[in-house]
Amino acid sequence: MNVDIAVLQEMNVTGGIGTKFASGYAIIATDAVSHNQGGVALVFREADGYEVEETKIWHANVISFQIVTGR
Repeated sequence: MNVDIAVLQEMNVTGGIGTKFASGYAIIATDAVSHNQGGVALVFREADGYEVEETKIWHANVISFQIVTGR
C-alpha cells in the first residue's frame, strides 16, 4: 500500500512492546489497559523529505509525535 506513516487504534498490545522495527517500519505502541480495551500505535518508515521526532507515550490511548519536513 506504500504507506509512510499510520496511526492505528484499538491495538490490544499488553505487556509493552516499546519501540520495535519490522519490515522497514518503526512501531511505537502504548500498553493497552487490558485485552478488551485497546491502545494506539504509531507506525512509520524513514523516507526522504520528513522525519518523525519527539515521540512520547502519554497514556494508553495517547501518543504524541512531531513530523519535520524539508531536511
